[in-house]
Amino acid sequence: MNCKKILMLLVAGVAQLPAHAQSSNTELAALNQLCRLATASGDYSEAAAVCRRARFDASKLAPGSNEHIASLINEAELKVKLGNHVDAVDIYGRALQMIEQRPGGGATAEAAVLLERRAESQMARGKNYEAELILRRALGIREKLFGPTSIKTAITRVRHADTLTILQQQFDALEQYRKALKVFEAGGVETRDRYLATRLSVAELLSRQSRREEAEVEFNRLLDDAQKLPKKSEYVIAAYDRLAWLQGLKGNVDSARGIYQREIEEIGTSGLRKDLMPQIDERLKALPVAESAS
Repeated sequence: MNCKKILMLLVAGVAQLPAHAQSSNTELAALNQLCRLATASGDYSEAAAVCRRARFDASKLAPGSNEHIASLINEAELKVKLGNHVDAVDIYGRALQMIEQRPGGGATAEAAVLLERRAESQMARGKNYEAELILRRALGIREKLFGPTSIKTAITRVRHADTLTILQQQFDALEQYRKALKVFEAGGVETRDRYLATRLSVAELLSRQSRREEAEVEFNRLLDDAQKLPKKSEYVIAAYDRLAWLQGLKGNVDSARGIYQREIEEIGTSGLRKDLMPQIDERLKALPVAESAS
């Protein structure tokens, strides 16, 4: 018998017991778990029915309890799966209000997580300004709880920087990326992927600001670091692509062609980013004939 059937039997069995706190909590926990299982399996119609029942029962049997909050979070996550971010924002907000009503609830790790999820749904709606405000608050909570140099804080800092970038607040975004980069660099193997991704963000942002010399330094650093690690070809390709483009802008035609060739070889070897090939072909054709070839 699979877990789903066991949980359904448990819910049915507990519902027959005399009403008291223990049986109510057991029923709500089983319903919440069944909701998560149905959502994870892609059975969204069943998930919707179970989630609604869990939320309704929790509001009657244990309002404001952990299981009530969990039922709201489960329903919000189902809405996200269905692409209904408007309802997700609202439901995450209700769960957050319950947490905030508890002593110290407004500045807990649980509140920070819900704020970040709510911000993601706001961004999915195109509400980037609202998302930035929410993430700023989440970042403040992370800094208070874990300190400014913790990995958890750095992860939230990058999310905040991503939103600042979208809002064209590039200098603030760059400052946040660089703070996070120091944390990820010090984290070693545990944070290596985040380190490479954040260094790429720093380099890209410098490039957008036309700070090309600084950007070139960052892309070269990214290339050096990525080449030292296995299975990091996506970062090697990204660095080659931007370095070749920068060399082309500087008029270093031979250098640009050589880097594009190495990028093509990396794409062929890794099988990644084949979608870049048409763009690379166009850029190569647009490069002037080098003096050495004339």
